[in-house]
Amino acid sequence: MNTSSGIKVKLWSALTAALVAVVVILPAMVLANTAPASSSVRAAASSPQGAVYPELIRLGFTSEGDASYTNLVGRSASNVASFRSNRGVSDIYYIFPAPAHTLNVISAQMNVITSTGTYTGTANVTLEVRDMSGALLHTVSSTALDLEAAPIGSWTPFAISTTPSDTLVDPGQVLVVHVTFDLGSSDDLNARPMFEVYVN
Repeated sequence: MNTSSGIKVKLWSALTAALVAVVVILPAMVLANTAPASSSVRAAASSPQGAVYPELIRLGFTSEGDASYTNLVGRSASNVASFRSNRGVSDIYYIFPAPAHTLNVISAQMNVITSTGTYTGTANVTLEVRDMSGALLHTVSSTALDLEAAPIGSWTPFAISTTPSDTLVDPGQVLVVHVTFDLGSSDDLNARPMFEVYVN
């Protein structure tokens, strides 16, 4: 083989190697750089567009004898309600903040942190939707919980209505935990529960 032929062979080999780099290696590098960096990124990328995920509501306001939203002006929100049977009223409310858009209640539960004293009657706990003036619109829970009988320090779930319209809270409405002392104000039950409500 003469020198000229040898140079041509070497040039051809170099050109072939360069083409392999452009056609194979470069696209692989580009794909590697555009791939998601973590599993969380991959999960986010594959999530359906417009999906609505549950939101947890905990903070509210205790109001004795009055469920009107204007009654809450100037009060501080708390994640613990105060239900006492000797406050001169038969009804006490724990009112959640009014929503800016329609909410759908998925589930709710109550955890009595502390409870002292007793009540001769029954303190029924229901989850309701009321208007801004405090008027009842519909009941979210299908059955009432017994405040005095609820275990202390563990979560007790509400049974939620299976009627779809019962679980909706529209703007201009509020979600309310309502305690009714069925024999009126008496005795010395003092219960401090927390609530968790999942909505979407």
